[in-house]
Amino acid sequence: MACWSERGCDDEMQAGCPHAADPDEQCPTACFFAKCDRPTHRTTGDPGLIFDPTVDRRAAAKEICTQCEFFLVNGPRL
Repeated sequence: MACWSERGCDDEMQAGCPHAADPDEQCPTACFFAKCDRPTHRTTGDPGLIFDPTVDRRAAAKEICTQCEFFLVNGPRL
């Protein structure tokens, strides 16, 4: 499973989470459980990656992934 498809919280937490109720809604960056501690996570400021129109940002379960260089380079494309 791709790291960007995981929410980061367990089933019990997801049961009470308003964001997990809608599978198309991303976990907001402000959520403690949406933080990423993977060694591949690196926030990017590269406009070429951030604004790349071919990246399928809907595939990310967490909003923080849409700013991650690993996701933007390796994630699914439209």
